[in-house]
Amino acid sequence: MVAEVVRQMMLRTASIAAAAALLAACGGGDRGAVGDTAVTKAGDTSAAGVASGVGRVRMSEVNQGSSGMAARVRWALSSDQRAIIVVEDPASVENEPFPNGFVLARETAAGVEMVQLDSVWDAAPSPDWSAAAFGRAHRVSAGERDSLTTEQWDSLARAAGMPKADVRRGAFPASGMAVIIGLSQPGIIRLPDGTPRVWPVAAGWRVAWSRDGERIAAGTPPTPRVSDDADSPRWIVIDTASGIPRGELPPDFERFVPNWVQGPLIDISASHDTAQHVSLQIDGGTVESSGNRITRNGVEVGAGIAYAVTRSGRVIVALAPDPNAGEYDPKERLVVYIVEP
Repeated sequence: MVAEVVRQMMLRTASIAAAAALLAACGGGDRGAVGDTAVTKAGDTSAAGVASGVGRVRMSEVNQGSSGMAARVRWALSSDQRAIIVVEDPASVENEPFPNGFVLARETAAGVEMVQLDSVWDAAPSPDWSAAAFGRAHRVSAGERDSLTTEQWDSLARAAGMPKADVRRGAFPASGMAVIIGLSQPGIIRLPDGTPRVWPVAAGWRVAWSRDGERIAAGTPPTPRVSDDADSPRWIVIDTASGIPRGELPPDFERFVPNWVQGPLIDISASHDTAQHVSLQIDGGTVESSGNRITRNGVEVGAGIAYAVTRSGRVIVALAPDPNAGEYDPKERLVVYIVEP
């Protein structure tokens, strides 16, 4: 299957630019939902900045799209601890696939650069931490029917910027209890502009960078049944400059593997102790949380429990109370506080 995908894409090299233009015409990175696909937003903050003794503070939800009943949290820091990637990975009932959201942020001399993206199957930072690869998630429900309609397939193909035949070949069942069709596409998003590039290739269920940062590996989904945490059985190598597939993953492909840290579980049945005291070391001081209050060097930043910070404490990963949570929603949300100079 992978070889056929690669062959088809190599034959269509000349049409990639046209496909990309079609993708942009369909909304690019800020495209509306297809079926029940979550809206993607890049570099958006969910709360206005507020004046503070630590500078201007912005807050962004890590996942601004749809959420499942529970979500796993993970993050990774660069070797100099100036950059961080944070992923909220929801799962649906019976561990069925559900799109993720992520934030990539890094401290600079001028402040903090940040991008945020929803509706992805996976995300991974580049070796220099200036970009993230992701697998764009499409998820379409047939509703009461036993299959998608022709119009739904056409709509999915337009949203993906791909021929319908390629979409059908690359689609996968995203539920065992209902007829929900999934599709993945690889892409990258770079700091600081935050404009996603999505390529017309049916892969990206899992993504990884090469150590030289010039290629990404985009995985195909496992079939016939896909669970949210399943790995990819096969991989396609994609040139990050052109978006052109370069064949299946060669044996000598060296992956860049960040040091992922598993964070708290966000669940409707789990509550987190906001009274606990947390102290995280940063250059020249600490970020602390206690009694649902987060401070940086003694100055209040916002509400919640701090879990991870960048080197100077200008990026703080936290669980914060969700004022809009319904009766059957988790009462906390995963956020990133950005502290500007």
